[in-house]
Amino acid sequence: MNSATSSPLYSSMPAPSLPRYRPRPARTVRRALLFAAVFAGGYASHGWLRRSSSPTQGDFSRPSTPIRLHHLNAPEKNDRRPLFSPQDCPLTVIFTEDEYAADCLIMDSDQFSTERLVDRESQRRVRPWQSQAILAWESAPNRPLLEEHHRLIAEGRRHETFDFELGYRLTSDVPQVYAYSYMQFERPPVLWELKRQDKLASAFMSNCEAKNARNIILDELIRLLPGQIDSFGACSHNADVVQELQHMGLLDGMEKTDWNIKVAATSAYKFAFAMENSNELDYVTEKYFQALEHGSIPLVLGAPNFNDFLPTPNAAINIADYLPPSYSASSTSNSTAPTELTAEAKEGLARLAERLRYLGLLRGEEWAKPSWIPRRSS
Repeated sequence: MNSATSSPLYSSMPAPSLPRYRPRPARTVRRALLFAAVFAGGYASHGWLRRSSSPTQGDFSRPSTPIRLHHLNAPEKNDRRPLFSPQDCPLTVIFTEDEYAADCLIMDSDQFSTERLVDRESQRRVRPWQSQAILAWESAPNRPLLEEHHRLIAEGRRHETFDFELGYRLTSDVPQVYAYSYMQFERPPVLWELKRQDKLASAFMSNCEAKNARNIILDELIRLLPGQIDSFGACSHNADVVQELQHMGLLDGMEKTDWNIKVAATSAYKFAFAMENSNELDYVTEKYFQALEHGSIPLVLGAPNFNDFLPTPNAAINIADYLPPSYSASSTSNSTAPTELTAEAKEGLARLAERLRYLGLLRGEEWAKPSWIPRRSS
């Protein structure tokens, strides 16, 4: 039996003698995936990604039949309704319940393991008209299927893995960063005077099986700054977020969703921990963007290229700058978090704690005046 047709990835329906649809050009399918990601409620992105979906870009003509996408293991997304789009958009995109008829299958790396990755050559023989895309929410060190995909690409074996990638990496066919469309970075930040004056920072960390040192880093800073850091997540939990918001009078009139509660708490502190669960290229989640949106200084750790995501060089404090280089090493699925800090790391975190104490006493505009800002010529 053919390994592709026997794979649990595929439905058991009999294959027709001829494909129902002609193969779509890769550029057309990539544009369809971009269109679906931006307009169909997936992880929204920065303005540059929205602009890249402009119908005037590229040499396109409207296909006679719509581009059909199929989400594997997500039947609620395959309801065939056309995606909302401008009338002059050159693509008509729908999700279809018919897996066999789809132009492209979308596989969520959160739901599939490496065992579900079928042989690409066999898949092409069985369904030569069909492409596959991997959807990446969680970081590759925590998702072996995504890690395998990245490894094959790095080894020049792209033909053995997915045709398209929709994920957090900026090199993805469809980059999807965690700056959601409903975040309002243009709004005025919460003023320094309105933030807590008795405490410095908030933390929300609930994945206590991190692939890096973030858990013991938080423990050490809590020890160095007693009573100054409220940790609301499951990791190093020492404060109740609802009680703290009630104490600050921030619950009145609020729709008490997890998102609203987290955002309200983040905005009330001068600093907000935005440490990721792994050191992975381009993996920068909403923790960082939430802090920026509400005027709290992010204390970041994770992506080796975190500085690429800073709107200005002093928009965050990178904890890695206070640690030995080994704490910034890229994570893999085999990485394990260290159980204790080295003496050098403890010394670095002690310097960071002193800096936070100092900065917490100053108004934001008094310390956020870096020498790199060019002077206006008279």
